[in-house]
Formats: sequence, structure tokens, C-alpha cells
Amino acid sequence: MNGKFLLIILGVLVLECEVKNKEVKQRLENEQSEITISKEELIEKANSFYDKDDCIKSIKYLTKLIEIDSTNGDFFFKRGFCYAGIDSLNASTRDYIKAAELEHRVADAYYNIGLNYTMQFDDSMALKYFFKALEISPNDHEISNEVKAAKERLNYDDNSKVTI
Repeated sequence: MNGKFLLIILGVLVLECEVKNKEVKQRLENEQSEITISKEELIEKANSFYDKDDCIKSIKYLTKLIEIDSTNGDFFFKRGFCYAGIDSLNASTRDYIKAAELEHRVADAYYNIGLNYTMQFDDSMALKYFFKALEISPNDHEISNEVKAAKERLNYDDNSKVTI
């Protein structure tokens, strides 16, 4: 009777291992298929999550896209927006700077960097980037309003010499 009992236990363990192996194999295949999806599919997923304001997932796909193509300013701009959405303002600022370097939505990138510095209570740095944005888009009222607000918070005098 002990031999039959051991055979049954052994059979159950073998079946359990086979089920686990299938599960692990399926997970690996899913991960590999996700890794090997095309650039176009990555863009579609990144944009889908971006449009849904799912910043974490969007960052994941945008990061993969940046690994594939680090010359696309839109990837950096969108990832910068998503980083700001999860309060990773330093990462956001780095991505906006890269987007501006790649000449993608430069005025918007500088404006958003200014907003990031405003959120960090660094109005002098915010003002620096708002001025850069204003140089590119001198008639933008939102930028002008942010410049005015930052100046007020700093007690900024247009006639004084302040290094920004």
C-alpha cells in the first residue's frame, strides 16, 4: 500500500510540475511577444495609455520607444508630460530639455519646464524657462501670465539687474 501511495503522490507532483512549467512557459512567451512587438505597435500602445492618462504604462512604452529611437522628440515630450503627471519633476524636466534639443515643440517644452520649477517653488528657474518660451512664442498669453505671476512671487523689478 505504501508503494501505491508513493506512486500517486509522485504522479500528482509530476502533473503539478507540468502545469507550472506550462504557466511559466506561457508567461515567458507573453513577455517575449511584448518585447518583440513592432515599433508601430509600441507607438500605438504608448499613445493609447497616454490618451487615457495612464502615465505609468505610457512611460513604460515610451521608454522602450526611446531605446529604439532616441531622436524622436515626441517620445521625450510625452514621457516628460507623464513624468510630471506622477510628480517626477526632475525626470520630466530632463525629458522636456531633450525634446527641446530635438526641436520638438520647443516653446511648449520650455513652458512645461517652467511649470515644473514653479511646482518646486523655484520661481527664478521657472522665470528663466518662461522667458525662453516667450522668446519663441511672444504672443502666448498663458506664458505671459506665468511670467507675470513668477515676477510677482519674486518681487521682480524689470529695471533691476537680476541674473536668471
